[in-house]
Amino acid sequence: MACRKLFLVAKKLQSLLNCYGNLLFLKKLKHNIMKKLLIVALVAGAFISNGCKKASTDPTAPAPNPYASITVPTVQEAFVGDITAQWCEWCGLWGIPTFENAVSADSTRISAISIHASSSSDLFYNQTAQQFYNYWTASCPSAQIFNGWPNLQSNWFNYQTNVSGFQNAVQSTTASSATPACGIGISQSISGTTMTIMTRTKFFTAQNAGQYNLAIYITEDKIPGSQNIENAAHTGMAYFNIIYNHILRMSVAGTDYTGIQLNTGGGAINANQEFDKTFTATLGYNFAFGGVNYSWTPVNANLNVVAVVYQVSNGMPVAVLNSHTLYHN
Repeated sequence: MACRKLFLVAKKLQSLLNCYGNLLFLKKLKHNIMKKLLIVALVAGAFISNGCKKASTDPTAPAPNPYASITVPTVQEAFVGDITAQWCEWCGLWGIPTFENAVSADSTRISAISIHASSSSDLFYNQTAQQFYNYWTASCPSAQIFNGWPNLQSNWFNYQTNVSGFQNAVQSTTASSATPACGIGISQSISGTTMTIMTRTKFFTAQNAGQYNLAIYITEDKIPGSQNIENAAHTGMAYFNIIYNHILRMSVAGTDYTGIQLNTGGGAINANQEFDKTFTATLGYNFAFGGVNYSWTPVNANLNVVAVVYQVSNGMPVAVLNSHTLYHN
């Protein structure tokens, strides 16, 4: 009996020792877990702190340049124009085809505007086209004076009806490997009826003191309309449905087609000097002229942005330094 009691006491003592051992193990385990959690927290805190430092903005740091992503072309491009009209039978017979063939030959190095400058029975007439017409009929050199529709122009020289002269001039310009005086990069976005245009103009060669303007035009492609076309035998005329491209719709920079001056004050321009500009345009118009209402509701997907750098004298362009077009997709 005494032995049994001793056995039971020993068993209880063993049980108590086991519990105590378990408590010590749990305590040690808890200590180890807490230690590891503390290490993890410290490491995570360091990462978070590092991330916060990188994400924080330095109020003294310069703001990102929104023009930095604009690519400036480094080739000479041809700026071509066609003064035309829907009622003009010769425009339909050879003016428009000659113009379109020249543009399609190398559209990556050609900036084109189709200038509908007649307010008589031409639905594409607008004030910017009228300004071009006014220049070519009154202010340009007498050898280039406008003498009727159509008139073909390349880099601000009016070839009038000289088709071969126009074609040779365009081909010569687009084939040139010489470094141009400047290049113009363009980006645009549209929100509602507002187009925002950003440009970077870079001069690759130094320019003497004078006035250098940047003009921005919006043109539109894929416009159905009717065109008067005289047959090759000159025995009759008729209107045919065609698709018009490169229709000059509006000028964006400044108050007229000549644009805005880049070098304020007319000082010399250094090689590699850059000019960054932003323009906004309200797309569409509705106006009356000569008793006729003219309206334009644009198709945004068909719009192009044409940029031209002019050398200007006495308020009028005298030369085209370069041009570039951001075509629609």
